[in-house]
Amino acid sequence: MKLNGEQDAATINTANSALNGAYSTIKKNQDMVIIQDSDKDVYTAENPVTKITRLLSVVDTWEDYIQGDFAGRGFIFWIIISILVDIAAFIFFDIAFKKSEY
Repeated sequence: MKLNGEQDAATINTANSALNGAYSTIKKNQDMVIIQDSDKDVYTAENPVTKITRLLSVVDTWEDYIQGDFAGRGFIFWIIISILVDIAAFIFFDIAFKKSEY
């Protein structure tokens, strides 16, 4: 696997397609599969939505966060880190491309 954006997107889409197929297989054969009660709604939904699909959508990710689905996973920590990186990038960009006044 190459580490460029195009290959990563293709890998993510391939994995998501495989998961969608697995969800439909589980739904068809749910009488042969032991599904925990907490996961039953996910695997037997009419239109199952994988976690990958939800994480690729910014709006869905924020909805999940507000509903408490990411509790205890350091979500706020990574938001703070991303804000700090953005601020640092802005400062370094400003320093690097500041017009000299000579």
